Amino acid sequence: MRISKKIISSALIVVITVLLITVGMSSMAFAVEENTNTFVANIATELPEDNITATAPTGTISLSKSSITLGVNESYTLSATIKDTNNSNKTVTWTTTNNSIVTVINGKLTAKKVGTATINAVLENGSIAKCVVTVKKAPTSVNLNKTSITLGVGENFDLNSSLKAGTASHTIKYTSSNTNVATVKSAGGLVTPVSEGTTTITATTYNGKTAKCTITVTKGYTQDDLYCLAAVIWQEAGSTYCSDNLQLMVGNVVLNRTKSNQFPDTIRGVITSKYAYGTMYWNGVSIPTANDPITKSAIDRCYANAKKLLDGHRVLPDNVVYQAGFVQGSGVHTVESGQYFCYI
Repeated sequence: MRISKKIISSALIVVITVLLITVGMSSMAFAVEENTNTFVANIATELPEDNITATAPTGTISLSKSSITLGVNESYTLSATIKDTNNSNKTVTWTTTNNSIVTVINGKLTAKKVGTATINAVLENGSIAKCVVTVKKAPTSVNLNKTSITLGVGENFDLNSSLKAGTASHTIKYTSSNTNVATVKSAGGLVTPVSEGTTTITATTYNGKTAKCTITVTKGYTQDDLYCLAAVIWQEAGSTYCSDNLQLMVGNVVLNRTKSNQFPDTIRGVITSKYAYGTMYWNGVSIPTANDPITKSAIDRCYANAKKLLDGHRVLPDNVVYQAGFVQGSGVHTVESGQYFCYI
């Protein structure tokens, strides 16, 4: 049987078409499979793993004070310190156990009436710090441990304040009327002399009550000042039977003379003036060498009392400038061991 070329050609076309269709479907299937795998992989990388959890706030809190005493209507601001490991726990909630005694706003305390309350500062994670606040009556006055004092340059003094029982002022502020003469630590009362002169230190409570201390500053002293003052004390009252008070009065008169315009302005100048202190005018200033324990102890005592005076201690008023076995000047201030201490 003879098959025509036309039939054979048609058959070949069908076979080739089927082959092409088969190959094409395989390519499509591969492409779909590849794209599907990529899609699945992308989903897998975007989904969170089972062990990933949200971070909880951490940290602790502490306050600048764990207790404080205030007067009625006095204010004070507590500061909070937060130690936080993840830097996410910064909100502080402030509360008081009794608003009628003390209120708190962002750490600022305001005392309302006498009593006791506790301030709580709380973080988001529950960490808490407390401050116990005691409220007392407002002060009606304030006192200082000194109303006047004489200091030398380089010598400090700590003024202390006191209040009546049952009253309080957490804040007592100190000021100086002349900081060129002496400064004072605002929150502590420590006085530091700067130069010769006079200034007034004022202590003020939160409600305006004040106390004052007059500060007189003298110039600093040299080793020659110490030597000369010890020498005149030795000459005038160096015996073991002479009291410390007598020695201090002798030295105080010398220092008072240095402040008066009627006498030289140095210790050496005062004690070597003619007719002032006996042989010191002719023979000069001297202290004997201590060859035995008794003499050494007596000389050491003269030095100790001289230094005490140079450091600002005083036993006589400024206008007592005479010391002798007889009355001089305008009148007698006191008599000690036969020595008259007289006013200018």
